[in-house]
Amino acid sequence: MDHSALNRLIYEQLELQWQNLGNEIAEPLFLQYGRLLEEYKKGYVLFNDEEGIDLLLEERAADIGAENPYAIYMERTEVNERKAIDRIREHLLFCFADTAIQEQLKKSGAILFSYDWYFHYDSGINFFKKEFTYPIILEPRYLNQDLPPDHYDGFAKGPDFAEIWPDCSAIIEEYEEDDLLDLGSKLMNYYQLQSRLYIHKALYEMDIAGELAVISNTPFLFYVSQHDCEDMTLYCIG
Repeated sequence: MDHSALNRLIYEQLELQWQNLGNEIAEPLFLQYGRLLEEYKKGYVLFNDEEGIDLLLEERAADIGAENPYAIYMERTEVNERKAIDRIREHLLFCFADTAIQEQLKKSGAILFSYDWYFHYDSGINFFKKEFTYPIILEPRYLNQDLPPDHYDGFAKGPDFAEIWPDCSAIIEEYEEDDLLDLGSKLMNYYQLQSRLYIHKALYEMDIAGELAVISNTPFLFYVSQHDCEDMTLYCIG
């Protein structure tokens, strides 16, 4: 498979993961609570305070008219894709223009973009040695399980997502104490997954424009993950 076809497949998988989570969040609440009730009855989930929890879940599973505030938030909150891609590209161009980073890229075989908790907004770029073969990861899993412990070879500051991840703190705080479905965490993850699509597109535009020419070792893979979470392949050069 040539790298153009591979990148299309990578993008499709990233997009599918994002869309699936969006559909999960937007599903009517009574259906979500109905599933949670069944899982609770089977002992698959536990709650810190379980007094009356079965009655509460039954009540919410029966409320077919309940509004889903998270779905409403997603409908009303639009991220400017072009602005997001340009912001990421601007940061990467600035980073890769640094002489030390260019030397790092020349001796690297892969990069991992790693971001932290949602409201920290920052991220890091981890460089991996070129001596190793790096796998294509289309389904989330831990990259480290495929690599020797000495694959790591350097770090740089990654893109800042403050202008890309919406400030959804108000809705999360409003429903936090009553969020049995953990939809607040899913909402944050939804926008983080969306930003992966923007990083992919920024890298594609940079690749086409010759702005990644400093990378001479091919195939060169870009990965992405939240800190200490599973990884996915983000883009491939060569």
